[in-house]
Amino acid sequence: MVDISCGSSHSLAIDNNGLIYSWGNGQGGRLGHNQEVGENAPRQIKELASKHVKYIEAGDASSACITHDLMVYMWRSGLNCRLGNGTNSFQLQPQLSQELKDKQVCSIFKGTNSTFAILETGHVFGWGSSKNGKLGFALSKGKNYDLPREIITLDGNMLYQIAAGPFHTILLTTEGNLLSMGNSKDGKLGYDLQGGSVVDVEEPQRIRSVPKGTQFFCNTQVTTIIKQYPLFDDYDEFSKLRPLYVKDDPY
Repeated sequence: MVDISCGSSHSLAIDNNGLIYSWGNGQGGRLGHNQEVGENAPRQIKELASKHVKYIEAGDASSACITHDLMVYMWRSGLNCRLGNGTNSFQLQPQLSQELKDKQVCSIFKGTNSTFAILETGHVFGWGSSKNGKLGFALSKGKNYDLPREIITLDGNMLYQIAAGPFHTILLTTEGNLLSMGNSKDGKLGYDLQGGSVVDVEEPQRIRSVPKGTQFFCNTQVTTIIKQYPLFDDYDEFSKLRPLYVKDDPY
C-alpha cells in the first residue's frame, strides 16, 4: 500500500497499481461497494478498478479520491451538501464530480460536514456546511453550499494543505504560513480575539505564533503542530513535497 486515509468509522487505502480498497462500517455506502454492508478486511472498490487512483480522503461520513487524470470521485452521504453535487442524496458507489472535472484538482480534504479541494494552481474551492465560518466564505451565516465555490477571502494566498475539523479549519499556504477560520472556542484558531471571547471567524486569519512551514491536524477542539517543512522560494519547488499524482504518469 502506498497511501491510507481514515474516517470516523471506515478506512481507505491505495496500492502501487492505483487500486483502491475500503473497510470498516458500511453505513450509508461509505465503503463505495454499492451496498451498506460493513467489511472487516480491505476490499477493492470495483467501480474504480480501471481509474488508477492517486489520492484518497476518508471523511466522517463521505469519501473521495482523485485519479491519475485529475478526476474527482465522491460517495456516501450528501447530508449538508458535503458531496458538492447540488443535492443531499446518498451515493452508494463512487460518482464522478461533474462540477470539478475541469478544475485540475490535486488534493481533497474532508471535515465532518465540509470539504475542500486544492487545484493545481494553488487556488481552493469549498462546499458543504459553513457553520461557524469554517468554509471561509464571508457573510455565509452557516448556510450549506451545495456546489464547489472558490474561497476568495484568501487574499491571494495559494494553499498547500488543509485540515478541516468539525468547528474550525487550518490552512497551510505555499509560503509556509498558517491561516485559520471557524469557531474560536478554547483558543483552537491560534490567536486571541476580542479579549478571549468566543466568536466565529468567517475569513481566514494568519496565525503568527508558529514558524513557517509547519504541518498540523485538527481535532474537535484542538489544533496540533506536528512537523516543520523546509521553506522554498517558489510554488513549483514547494509543491514537489506533495505525495500526490505525477504529471508524467504513464497511465
